[in-house]
Amino acid sequence: MPWVRNFLNSSSASNALGNLFAALVVLTIPCALIISLGMAICGFTDRATVGAKASWFLLFVVTWPIGSMVYYFATYRGFIKQQGAGDAPGPRVVSA
Repeated sequence: MPWVRNFLNSSSASNALGNLFAALVVLTIPCALIISLGMAICGFTDRATVGAKASWFLLFVVTWPIGSMVYYFATYRGFIKQQGAGDAPGPRVVSA
């Protein structure tokens, strides 16, 4: 990315900003790929209608990676909460 080199060379805090930017790039790219792939797989295995699956897939493709995050907060998180509530054991009463 040529504009990054120009920004970092003209900045007075180039070392700190360079390290921060490099860390963010190194972490962001694989994380975005992982969450996009995971949400696409979950979107295809969801019990939704074919139209809903197609619209989520279009959202993934058009707005990558924002669409994956929207799917996570809109649909996937509720699915995980439902499964967690059904599988959690009830509280146990221990008497002495």
